[in-house]
Amino acid sequence: MKQTSLIRIITASVLLFGMMTWGGFSAYANLKIVAKVNGKPITNYDVDQRARFLKAVTNLPETENIEKQIRKDALQMLVDDTLKMQVALTTNASVRQQADGPAANLIEQSFSSDDETGSAALRRMNLNYDSVKTKFATDLIWSGYLQDKLAD
Repeated sequence: MKQTSLIRIITASVLLFGMMTWGGFSAYANLKIVAKVNGKPITNYDVDQRARFLKAVTNLPETENIEKQIRKDALQMLVDDTLKMQVALTTNASVRQQADGPAANLIEQSFSSDDETGSAALRRMNLNYDSVKTKFATDLIWSGYLQDKLAD
């Protein structure tokens, strides 16, 4: 189990490095850690993606003040999501994998139309599918966690 996780981490690191080196990921060659939550990094890419998501779902006008507030909110939401996920994982280590399917379904329900799939809509909006899926998975996991804790 631990060996499989290590292989995944190494593979992801090699792929990320390769994409950054060969230009496939040049927009984020300057990837920076902007916060750490109990050792888990949050990068500028994560904040950019969450800010884009918030802009897409709120349709707020694009002003400098709103942009600053959205980025501030995006970072705070990512910190909150990381904490929520860490707490939920302490009770059930497999909860993340269990939430992947329902999160993907939520993406389809929320973003698909007669003309395009949810993943195609996210690409059109320049949103990373995995970032949105992680956000939805965290919401589902936290909701389930609270229901379990407050069931009494």
